[in-house]
Amino acid sequence: MQNGKIVFVLGADLRHQAGGGAAPGPETTFALQAGVVTARENHCAITATAGFSNLYGVDMAPVMLDWVAEQRAGVPVFRPPSLATVFNTQGEVEALWRSLAGHQILIVHVVARGLHAYRATFLVWHQKPPEYRHVQVVRVKAASEDRRLLGHEIKSWLKIGWRLLTGQLRRPR
Repeated sequence: MQNGKIVFVLGADLRHQAGGGAAPGPETTFALQAGVVTARENHCAITATAGFSNLYGVDMAPVMLDWVAEQRAGVPVFRPPSLATVFNTQGEVEALWRSLAGHQILIVHVVARGLHAYRATFLVWHQKPPEYRHVQVVRVKAASEDRRLLGHEIKSWLKIGWRLLTGQLRRPR
């Protein structure tokens, strides 16, 4: 890992691409653009771990990272050896830490759209394995045009609260 820093971009949406396949949707594109800017400013690699989308029939992370490579953004792309096994934020975070095992990491920049950035940053911080307790987690809030997501975020925070209370969401030991 370049200089102990990495930019972690969370997926939001995909869209059908002309001629077949999938491409990042507008919300994911906002997050990727913010991630590229953050990676340039901090001279570090960019990664994503979003898993399989049943709707589009593709793994989302390779689609996102291919988009970064196609933009000729001038930032290194870290293609994770492990993708999320479930299609949600917690799955992406667990895959991030599995993928970073053995790498010297000091700072993780978490890039997500709108209010999702707060929840994603909390999960990255909360799920840090013991060997990464010293890692600084930095929130980067990407622009978002979808105001309908507020209800989804409230439900998601309630789920996290329930998982914390019932012991389903524990810090790795």
